[in-house]
Amino acid sequence: MMTTSRLIHSHIVVDSFILGNGEHGDLKTLSYLTGGLNFAPQTLEEALAICELEPVLSLLERPDDVPDLLRKQQGTLPFIVSPKTVPERKQISNLDGSLIELGRFAKSGTEQRADQNLRLNRIHNEIRNSGAREHPHYDIYIGEANMGLWKVVIQETCRAPIYCHQ
Repeated sequence: MMTTSRLIHSHIVVDSFILGNGEHGDLKTLSYLTGGLNFAPQTLEEALAICELEPVLSLLERPDDVPDLLRKQQGTLPFIVSPKTVPERKQISNLDGSLIELGRFAKSGTEQRADQNLRLNRIHNEIRNSGAREHPHYDIYIGEANMGLWKVVIQETCRAPIYCHQ
């Protein structure tokens, strides 16, 4: 079994999703010392809301400034995540950059890539799939400099229950 110091040395982050009424102090401490988060939903609704925070779970979306080990050892309480209290996320760069309509981007030779980056492969697949299914009520634009940045423009319509305000 790995010790906490080996986890930290290996840059392994442990997040915890604590269910029930127990204290689980050791698990909370392990998560905190490795730079992880403690998710502690009290209801099923809260648990589902936390699961919808997928970007929060991604280490790529978290700020780089993880508190140093000295500060962690001073007894600071772990950060408990709830639907109303979520951790900070990295600032998105290139928000002002130019955008390309998804249809044109999907047809612009993305099949010719040879990278092994799983995140980029997933983005390329989503671009291809979304570009193949045009929708009459929304348009998607992709960041030219950062294809991980998408802008979705939705036409409000009362045919879809999510947009009806009646």
